[in-house]
Amino acid sequence: MRGILFHSEMIKAIAEGRKTQTRRLEGLKSINEYPNEWIFKRSLGDGRERKFWFQHPQCERYHYLYNAYLKPRYPVGETVYIKEAWQIGAYKYQDWADINFSLDHAMLRVAWNAWLEKHTIYGGSTCGDGGKWRSPLFMPEWAARYFIKILDIQAGRLQEITENDAIKEGVILKAAIVTGTLVGEPTYRDSYALLWDSINPKQKWNTDPFVFRYEFKKEV
Repeated sequence: MRGILFHSEMIKAIAEGRKTQTRRLEGLKSINEYPNEWIFKRSLGDGRERKFWFQHPQCERYHYLYNAYLKPRYPVGETVYIKEAWQIGAYKYQDWADINFSLDHAMLRVAWNAWLEKHTIYGGSTCGDGGKWRSPLFMPEWAARYFIKILDIQAGRLQEITENDAIKEGVILKAAIVTGTLVGEPTYRDSYALLWDSINPKQKWNTDPFVFRYEFKKEV
């Protein structure tokens, strides 16, 4: 099973049932170098074979076209586990080389640090200072506590997000501030733009890149 990374604030939103969408750049690098030159046509196929067709008019005079058929990282129907900062509580398993076991080890405790809170996977107390915090990049499936199933995928420009979709992204209303002054009433869409820029500094909101929009549900 493959894993997926989320901002800690978004992990909390998923846990609370507030987040059911995520927008991703993965798989779109080739067209996001010059996103304004490409046109999204439509999706082709389904499941793991589903691709998204983009077209680039190389030369309008002679009607030459570049075509790109791009696949999202996670297909519809796939269940993936959420990666987050984690910690092994049993002292004997502190060295990474020793962590090659499954959850049937009685002494194993796993804690997560998703939003500055610690949680125990089962029994006993939280891990506390028993182990070092580990990068979410290397979190294995057996240590995960949340799983999501991909229900649908669409492609489009980032700024096409609606207010309703921004709510489904799980954001909390945050006022937009420019030179210390509140700019209008805060909206979920504006709040999502602020979150996006904090996570994607190399492909910011104002560049309006193409994204894959994933609809998902949290597995129980």
